[in-house]
Amino acid sequence: MVFVKFKMKLLALAMACAFVFLPNASEASKINDVQQTTVILEKEEPKGAAADVADQKYVSANKPIADGGSPWMDVSVIDKKHEVPSFSAKDNFYSYNNDYWIKQMGEYGISSSYDVFNEVNSKVDYNIANLLETPSLFSHDASICQKVYRMVKDWNKRDKIGLKPLMDDVNKIEAIQTLEDMDNYIIGDVVPNSAFCEPDLQPDLNDTKHYAMNIIPMGLTLGDAAEYSNMTVLGKRIKNANDVAAKKMMLLAKYDEETAKAKIEAMYRLEYALAGSMYTREEASKADYLQKTNNPVTLDELKEMAGRYPIMAYLNKYGLDQAERFSVPNPAYIKALATYYNEEHLQDMKDTLIVYRMLENMEMLNSAANDVAMEHNLAVRGYKGSVPDWVRGVEYVKAVLPGPLSNLYAEAYCSKEVKQDIEGIIADVTNYYRAMLQNEAFLSPEVRQKAITKLDNLKIRAVMPDKPKKWNDIKLNKCKNLIDVRNALLKWEIGEYIKKMNGEVEINWIPTYTVNAMYNIADNSINIPAGILNGVFYYSDYSYEEKMGGIGMIIAHEISHGFDTTGSQFDENGNMKEWWTPEDKAAFNERAKKVVDYLNSITVYEGLHCNGEINKGETIADIGGMQCILSIAKNKPDFNYKQFFNQYGKLWQSIYTKEYGELQVNTDPHPLPYLRVNVILQQFDKFNETYDIKPGDKMYLAPEKRILVW
Repeated sequence: MVFVKFKMKLLALAMACAFVFLPNASEASKINDVQQTTVILEKEEPKGAAADVADQKYVSANKPIADGGSPWMDVSVIDKKHEVPSFSAKDNFYSYNNDYWIKQMGEYGISSSYDVFNEVNSKVDYNIANLLETPSLFSHDASICQKVYRMVKDWNKRDKIGLKPLMDDVNKIEAIQTLEDMDNYIIGDVVPNSAFCEPDLQPDLNDTKHYAMNIIPMGLTLGDAAEYSNMTVLGKRIKNANDVAAKKMMLLAKYDEETAKAKIEAMYRLEYALAGSMYTREEASKADYLQKTNNPVTLDELKEMAGRYPIMAYLNKYGLDQAERFSVPNPAYIKALATYYNEEHLQDMKDTLIVYRMLENMEMLNSAANDVAMEHNLAVRGYKGSVPDWVRGVEYVKAVLPGPLSNLYAEAYCSKEVKQDIEGIIADVTNYYRAMLQNEAFLSPEVRQKAITKLDNLKIRAVMPDKPKKWNDIKLNKCKNLIDVRNALLKWEIGEYIKKMNGEVEINWIPTYTVNAMYNIADNSINIPAGILNGVFYYSDYSYEEKMGGIGMIIAHEISHGFDTTGSQFDENGNMKEWWTPEDKAAFNERAKKVVDYLNSITVYEGLHCNGEINKGETIADIGGMQCILSIAKNKPDFNYKQFFNQYGKLWQSIYTKEYGELQVNTDPHPLPYLRVNVILQQFDKFNETYDIKPGDKMYLAPEKRILVW
């Protein structure tokens, strides 16, 4: 099922690549709670007796990487030789505002990237670890979370079990002799086995008060379907890393090198055969993507579409065929799979599933498999360092038991006073947007009123739910290893699907510990969980300017998504219903094109430009958010603009490897951090006035070139 499978596939990246961590839990307890931003990992030792001491430090920026950047140098790129160049506020505000932090963080060995989100996440993880190691918690939520946490940390037991949980599954795949055997394997006995497509219960795009059972494609090892028609440098790096990891895992599993190579080649034959029917990452970033993937079908239509593939038997086995609504986001893929699924391709399908199991399960097995996973992360994202066991445990529990852990975190760390404060900031932001929409010249009166109606129906979910959900039906008492946990949660999720699928959509809060925020188009809601209300984002004793430069900007950014090219396709209830006239849409798209063109003109590193089409939506939200807060500030006597701009600049403090920077440019809808500061601020006269920026300064952008959308 999607929840468990998706979480497991991403776990290696979430656990090993995304964060820089504190010391172990006992040492962490000595650190002052408010100042908990220290990061410690193993530093790379200098090679040779004559190695310069300075070479042990990781600081920015690597001039060979950054040269060619225009109009600014990306000072966040990590290097072991070059100091951080100094820039004035007039030439590179991101560097001017953050160079001390970048130098300080660069002194530590780091993972592939580190930013203020990771900094706050370190504090949240530390708090979670304290909960998971507290023996006096006796609730069901605490019991299951602590059980999984202990299992992750128990390397003696994991090494004793070895690869057996993996090989039990692999041996079943190897035993497949016919297409009927493959059918039976996919359908499974107690739980299904993930294969080439699967069900995913989500709100119906046309009626988000009810669910639809979506039949979705598998993932691809290269990530983006476009890599299979035109492989990029990034794609080659990912492929090489995957190949090495899969080979090493199969050698651990006692396959010989020739067999391992043959299975990897078979996997690529299958992926190349199916990738052409899948959406590319760029296609998925376009405004019409959700419309293209909104494809309701009947069971009979699904059966015809799927052909010989056993999705109908899968649904019937677990009672999921009783769902009242079905949808196929990508009919072309299901049809291509139906054509491919035959005896001729049986061996390639078997080999593909074996390679997938090797890559999916590295983090859940013994220490030797985990070493392979860490090497894989190094190759893909430039990861350096090791991950403490307590952090592995915390990240794993967050990934597989978000609901129960959310309850524990809310009870220990959330307050009604903070909830009230955040709701007040949201009220300030929504009041501005209401006034902005009422006066937006390019909107027709009809669309303007519909936009205001949508804003007036915005659902606010701040900090924590008033009434937490109970998770007593999750049973893990029989689980002996982490793969057992995965299967138990899969069984539980099937039960959840059956209970929910023909009822009204259940309100799901983002886990309270989440260090992020989001606008949810499916129910027109703004979600600000407690986890993000730390560090540069928010403290209760911050000044109003600091709060608005931090969490205020995050809130304003997220709400603006309700009115961008994607949000405009959903009404006040979250249903897919276009409420813009063609004329309004054309006017908005013309403004959005200017954003795309400007971003495309920016050279990030030599030979690598911004991808304006991918970054468009987030840039428009950033600009809209800044416009919102600056408008609110006009009505605040003695508003300290320097304090506000400085706090905003801190939101995107980051350091990262060359590999990670390239990965972000090619895959992330958000622009690189220095662009989220410099591009946004240069659009506004108030920023120019505050720092005396004039024509000729690199932060200056002439009014006729500015890319304000609203």
